[in-house]
Amino acid sequence: MANESECLGCGQKFKQKDCSLQCTVCGLWAHKTCSGVTNDFFKCLSEQFKATGRAYWACRSCHAYAEGMSHRLKQLEKKTEDAIKMGEANAKEIENLKDDLHRREAATEKRIQTGEEAVLDEINDRERRRKNIVLYGVKESEQADGRMRMEDDKREINNIFTVMDVNLSAEDDVEFCRRVGPRGETPRPLVCGFYTEWSKNTMLKFSKRLEGTARSDVSVAPDLTKQQRKAEAELEQEAGKRNEELTNDDKAKNLEWQVVGKKGQRRLVKAVKRGDQPRGRGMRGMRGPERGRMAESRKRQREDNERERNQPAKRGTRGRGRPPLTGSNRARLGIRLLGDPPEASQDNLTQRMDEEERREEEEEEDGETENVEEMRTSDESETEEGLRLGQ
Repeated sequence: MANESECLGCGQKFKQKDCSLQCTVCGLWAHKTCSGVTNDFFKCLSEQFKATGRAYWACRSCHAYAEGMSHRLKQLEKKTEDAIKMGEANAKEIENLKDDLHRREAATEKRIQTGEEAVLDEINDRERRRKNIVLYGVKESEQADGRMRMEDDKREINNIFTVMDVNLSAEDDVEFCRRVGPRGETPRPLVCGFYTEWSKNTMLKFSKRLEGTARSDVSVAPDLTKQQRKAEAELEQEAGKRNEELTNDDKAKNLEWQVVGKKGQRRLVKAVKRGDQPRGRGMRGMRGPERGRMAESRKRQREDNERERNQPAKRGTRGRGRPPLTGSNRARLGIRLLGDPPEASQDNLTQRMDEEERREEEEEEDGETENVEEMRTSDESETEEGLRLGQ
């Protein structure tokens, strides 16, 4: 085989007398001199071949490849060891995460259960306070006996009912009354529980009647829970925060965020500042656009009423479609009721109706004129202010 192949070192073919070696890895042959093998090593290889039939020798290329493979194997072994260690660490971390997840699930379930209990407690607390009110500023009794103090409180409640002019009494309508909080220099709040929710609403509705009376220092409020009081305080804070962030357009329109509604049912709305809102229920307290809408609504209502009065009655409707017996209709139909004076003829009733309608129209016109004068005055003042600034 060596005679037919070429030498790895010199590339020449082997002769029969040449000493040669075969690479154990690649199987190629090389001269003893070209392979760089010493005589002693060659002799050892020869003896090994004679004894075992095999001789292990690698050429330079295979030796370099083997060294590279050994280096890569060592790297792989190291990476394998690192991967095993990382896997063990990950397995341990996964176990810790599982334990943490179980703890979190248990805590979440407990929190949900606690939240449900808190919601139920809040609902029950609101239901217990549903018929209660709290009176602030009510004179507190100095009696040592608790029953005597309660009787004095009931007497004060009756006095408040009398001042408010409501058909309520502490003996018939109040189920209980008690003072809350520690005793101090000022009177403690007085909680009153009514038998019916109607009595409680009546008390809240007419509480404004205490203003300007001997009990003007007494204030009435519904009995709110701690959560409701906290929510209202948060609404006030939110309103103040939003008012600080108002845009220039909202400030020009004199708008602000306000907390409106009954206590316990309050909400945030954006409206005109309370000091600049129109006063009164009539059209005189309204501004131009509002007055115009109100006048148009009244005009449309009068037209609808007139159209309904002029519509003939339908057969089989038993009077449906007939005009109502108002003053104007009685005058138009010539009907006089038993309570009408003898002089209430058709001409007098028609004249009275015309005078009422004319009076309403004059009030609307006067209100619109006042609004226009206010707008003109504000425009003139703004013009004067601009001229002063220009100077």
